[in-house]
Amino acid sequence: MNADDNDISVSIGPELAEFYRNASAEDQARLQRIFESLVGEMSKMDIPTLGKVMDSISDNAQAQGLTPEILEELLVDDKQ
Repeated sequence: MNADDNDISVSIGPELAEFYRNASAEDQARLQRIFESLVGEMSKMDIPTLGKVMDSISDNAQAQGLTPEILEELLVDDKQ
């Protein structure tokens, strides 16, 4: 975090919250960057559609190094 960062509160489900809390500091930072990028993209849209949002999430995740294989691993690990 840097001096320009601002904290906000976002409600998420308990499983996602637990996943985030259990993630490494590096993965938490990656997720924060993905979220920031996603919200930034959404703020530029007139009326975001679900498809556009999902595409943006995918593009941002891939830009941060999250591959479908890594995502699958994370999701499988989260269920165990």
